[in-house]
Amino acid sequence: MKRLSVSMDSGFSSPNGQCNATLLLRNIPCDTLLPADYSQMEKSNIVASGYWKRLSRKFMYEGALAISTLPHLLPKIFLLKMGAAMVFRNIAHMRHVQGPRLKDLGFELIPEHDSNVLSELNPYLISVIFALVALSPLFSSHAHPRDTFAMDTIMKLINMLCVGHILRFCTYISTSLPGPAPHCQPGAENYQDTISWGEVFTRQSTYNGDPNCGDLIFSGHMFQVTSYCAVIFGDMSKLIPHKVLARIVMCIMLVPWCIQPYLIISARNHYTVDVVVSTYLAPLVWFALEGFYRTTCCKNVTIWFSQFVPSYIRNYLRDYKPSLHSLKKVGLDKDVELPSVF
Repeated sequence: MKRLSVSMDSGFSSPNGQCNATLLLRNIPCDTLLPADYSQMEKSNIVASGYWKRLSRKFMYEGALAISTLPHLLPKIFLLKMGAAMVFRNIAHMRHVQGPRLKDLGFELIPEHDSNVLSELNPYLISVIFALVALSPLFSSHAHPRDTFAMDTIMKLINMLCVGHILRFCTYISTSLPGPAPHCQPGAENYQDTISWGEVFTRQSTYNGDPNCGDLIFSGHMFQVTSYCAVIFGDMSKLIPHKVLARIVMCIMLVPWCIQPYLIISARNHYTVDVVVSTYLAPLVWFALEGFYRTTCCKNVTIWFSQFVPSYIRNYLRDYKPSLHSLKKVGLDKDVELPSVF
């Protein structure tokens, strides 16, 4: 057998026995003739072209996943936008009765400050961190081959918010407490005494113009920031395999999470019990949903919704599933399930 020698200095490849090592690393055949001044820029172009191809394939696959979730994603968005943000809160405002603040331990320990702006901005800050981590599978090489997709993380958050806001409505509509916020106290100038049933479906409350009262137990803002942390922390090993970097991201997310209770209580937007309930309820909802995703019921529901997805989208998700190509290399590509994000 003729021995093939590899030259690290060779500027060209030919059948005479010498082969450029760079070509072998790039899977370029050794009988390909290249000029002697094969430059570093040309080598970089090969690497760059492969990177952009992989990136485009990831975006296309995530886009197909997003389309496949539309049959159940749209109702969830409607629930959050129309129900949680409007109808549920307006019904709570209808039932609200002004009265003095209840005795509260947090109010005794934390002085009152006008921190409403910071209380509203803090969830946006942690949402930006969530988005950066959730979209990391698009730019990493380990996520997609291991069936870790950006849409999975996004849908887990949306599911948590939907379940959480349904539980929240059932909780604060059961017992109406006097709102501790200044705009809910007796004598507040911008308090709207009554609203009609027609306004329940059209009124959009704002803090400065038409503030809302009555939606207290439990805090929606605290539940939201805790949900961000629960989803990311739960899938951190899949999203960021580097342990040191993962711990840094977790610490960064914990900073606004720890600040949020202080901002809520100091602004007197909620009682302390509202914050406490949100803090332990969000992880419980996450655990419950993680268990539900593994049940036969979840798979059956996903299959039922998949019939509303165009067939070419389903075929694309099945045929171009990233982990499928890895399984084919070892002959284990049989009975591979279609990716499902519910």
